[in-house]
Amino acid sequence: MQKVDLLIAGGTLVTMDAAGTIIPDGALAIAGGQIAALGPEAEVRAICEAREVINAREQYILPGLINSHTHLFQTLLKGLGADTPLQTWIAQLINPVIPLLKAEDCYYAAQLGILEAIRSGTTTLLDFMYLTYRPEFSEAVIAAAKDAGVRFLYGRGIHDTGLGRDVPPLLVEDVDHVLEEVDYLRGRYEDKSDGMLAIWLAPSIMWGMSYDGLRSLAAYALENRVPVTMHLMETDYDIEICLADYGQRPLEVLAATGMLANRFLLVHGVRANDRDLQIMADYRVAWSHCMAANLYLGSGIAPVTQAAPAVAVALATDGAASNNSQNMIELLKLTALAHKGFRRDPAIIDARRVAAMATCEGARAVGLDKEIGVLAPGYRADLIIIDPYSPTTTPVHDPLATLVYSCDQENIATVVINGRVVMQDRQVITIDEEKVLRKAAAIARRLQGELSCQ
Repeated sequence: MQKVDLLIAGGTLVTMDAAGTIIPDGALAIAGGQIAALGPEAEVRAICEAREVINAREQYILPGLINSHTHLFQTLLKGLGADTPLQTWIAQLINPVIPLLKAEDCYYAAQLGILEAIRSGTTTLLDFMYLTYRPEFSEAVIAAAKDAGVRFLYGRGIHDTGLGRDVPPLLVEDVDHVLEEVDYLRGRYEDKSDGMLAIWLAPSIMWGMSYDGLRSLAAYALENRVPVTMHLMETDYDIEICLADYGQRPLEVLAATGMLANRFLLVHGVRANDRDLQIMADYRVAWSHCMAANLYLGSGIAPVTQAAPAVAVALATDGAASNNSQNMIELLKLTALAHKGFRRDPAIIDARRVAAMATCEGARAVGLDKEIGVLAPGYRADLIIIDPYSPTTTPVHDPLATLVYSCDQENIATVVINGRVVMQDRQVITIDEEKVLRKAAAIARRLQGELSCQ
């Protein structure tokens, strides 16, 4: 009899494995942060003795959702700068607030975003933190994630040029200095995180990076096996800048610098053309699809349904200032419906594909497909339990169709990350919710007041 830490018993297991395995009346055993066994409840109980048992009868157990791109500090800016295009939004909202923020602001902004993420079933986040002119900002956000207990991918934002192109002087840094800080973050946090934290390079935008800077980052990434993520082709501006500076489109420039030789996660790609799609397939570039933010800013709909099988497509909320939400459940339905409506084809994307983008395919996009995104023995125990007994989700004929088209965050009953229960019966255990809400509201009021005085 194997002794395990936690047994989740009686629910329907929706594994998201390649075979589409679904196990009614199942059970899942967790030991040391990993899935030790799963299968029919009677079989698992026969081989496992649990220290703690969660009764999931008549509920659905799925892999936790993966948010492949956000900017957690932006949770303080919800609703500001609404109804404006990207370049105006950057110039009138994001750039003015950058010098006003403090490390404590970044901590509570991150906690607020993570709180919303957990409530909507998110277990892994990639935070693209381009607010980097003070090193303590990075450490504040990392601390917020560690305290909350989420699996965290931290993208250290980078600009080494861009003055006169909407990049604030505060954010322009020497690449060698940036890489020294990345080394520090990797040594202090990543190496001691037991897989719960990874540091990424995050060159922000093409017009904020020099050619030599891109080459230096590419060399570091390849030598140290550090993944890279970058905003690309969100609007025509990004492409026009590259054509003016280099006579090539963004992915062609990145291929020439060596940036695509290592794991690379492209964010947005709204203006991707056939040539871009071919480059992505050739280099196995992953794609972070931010449907809500792209619609909110009027940028358009990225052609992810045309991506080759080699291209892993993940879902992402993007920052709360360009979405007003960190709710991954909300994003599932929006993504499906927007593609169906835009292409006038209800079969262009189905519930299984959208759910995969948020789980198993999302895990492949961030390089963790051997660890998360699927319920299987040996995988990390990152999972959610869905209670279907609400007016929106009863009855359940197809659990994935229910997840994508009917669920909201109130259906997320329990969240487990790395074998640790972080939310149970809709109560987040790892975050003082009332304190975070009040602190974030007070900080936001201060920032709005300071912005109005500028």
